[in-house]
Amino acid sequence: MIDLIKSNLYKKNLLILILLYILTRLLFYIILGIKADPKVIEPGWHIIELSFLNNDLFNSLLHLHSQPPLWNALIGIFTKTVNGDLIKTSIILNIFNYFLTIGIIIYTYKILLIFNFKEKISFIIILFLIVLNPNVIFYENITFYTHALNFLFVNLFWLIISYFKTKKDIYEILIYLNITIQ
Repeated sequence: MIDLIKSNLYKKNLLILILLYILTRLLFYIILGIKADPKVIEPGWHIIELSFLNNDLFNSLLHLHSQPPLWNALIGIFTKTVNGDLIKTSIILNIFNYFLTIGIIIYTYKILLIFNFKEKISFIIILFLIVLNPNVIFYENITFYTHALNFLFVNLFWLIISYFKTKKDIYEILIYLNITIQ
């Protein structure tokens, strides 16, 4: 299995998947106009008001009672970097979600290979179930924390498999950290 992951075919297929992913997102943006909706990060039941996050991030998170604190902390950090600009915050969150999807592609590919799926089958599964999946496209652009949780679940699955294969303490620590974050 380790030899397969280090192989050139693995790297080539993974690079092709990532390039196809980037190409499809560019085409979706240019041709179909699919992009992040900034209205989603206006105050709602899962996000604190951006002005609070921008002006007093710590106290906003400290007095948080119903919204996801880590997600709001992330949005608060992004908001502070662009001085509270709604559109720019939305763009940064959208790009962050794109990186999460690339992580999902990489971890899913590794998991499929660990379970002895053939390279070609793994490629096709990821192409249709992640790269071209309308649900993934939707959650990348709605900037909702569900996409981040999806990444954390795929990562957790890979960490558990890696831990049981190697029994290394670092994987166990990362498993607990992942669960704590979720």
